[in-house]
Amino acid sequence: MQRTRIGRPLALTLAVFALGFALDVFFFSQRIFVLVRGAVAAGAAEALPDALRPVLLQFGLSLLLLAAALLAAAYAALRAGRRRSDRERQENERRLRAAREQLLSEQAKLRRAYAELRTAAFVDPATGFLTQAAMTGWLDANYPRFMQLSAEALLDGGATAAFALLYPDDLPALRKLNGRDTAEKFLVALGQYVDGHTRKSDLVARWEGDALLLVLSAISLKDALMRCEALRAGVEAQFFGEMPPCHSTLSIGVSLVLGGDQNWGSTLARSQAALRRARQGGGNTICHDVLR
Repeated sequence: MQRTRIGRPLALTLAVFALGFALDVFFFSQRIFVLVRGAVAAGAAEALPDALRPVLLQFGLSLLLLAAALLAAAYAALRAGRRRSDRERQENERRLRAAREQLLSEQAKLRRAYAELRTAAFVDPATGFLTQAAMTGWLDANYPRFMQLSAEALLDGGATAAFALLYPDDLPALRKLNGRDTAEKFLVALGQYVDGHTRKSDLVARWEGDALLLVLSAISLKDALMRCEALRAGVEAQFFGEMPPCHSTLSIGVSLVLGGDQNWGSTLARSQAALRRARQGGGNTICHDVLR
């Protein structure tokens, strides 16, 4: 139960009542003493009761008035204490709500900061795409479900996942001639083009510096090669003009997830081998390595 602060007002009320009672008793005692002394001096003791009756009546009425005043003052003190306690309780509740809201706000800020931290950890700041660490985590979680078909089934048109490593052939020359910042801007534009010409179910990540790793899910070898060819031809015809105007071509290495692969690393190794062959052949081409 909420305690009210009425101790001081109530003590003050009782002190005033005690003082009034003492003064009242003193006043009427003086009157009674004067009456008794006068009656004794006049030899009229038989008339004393009649003379004392109105004085005693006044004394009783004064005590009743004092008691009523005491009750009224005590009630007022209780009301005042209750109101003060209510105000303090409301103020405490307001402060508690403010503290709770501030705590919730701080928690929301922490959640946003954590989300931003995760975004910063999993999104490449230059291109805006998944980092190699983020793609690695996604492959660790999802690669096993791709390992369902044999190589023969894939060659017959079965659907699995494809890894495509895309390397811009002109990027080293662009970096050498125009600097690292221009090369990064070009890679951003290239990544945005690739992301805009793939399916929503496909993932694009920056991989090992200058390459982009494209993971095509639920796709056959024929469709994977067709999509990669569309990207190669589109980039060859694309004019990247927001920087020193330039064209570029792509070297692409493609591999499919095979049932005999030990992990996604073995699949990616075949994509890397295919990419090396594409670059060694002069670039602007696609090589694939479906079978070991």
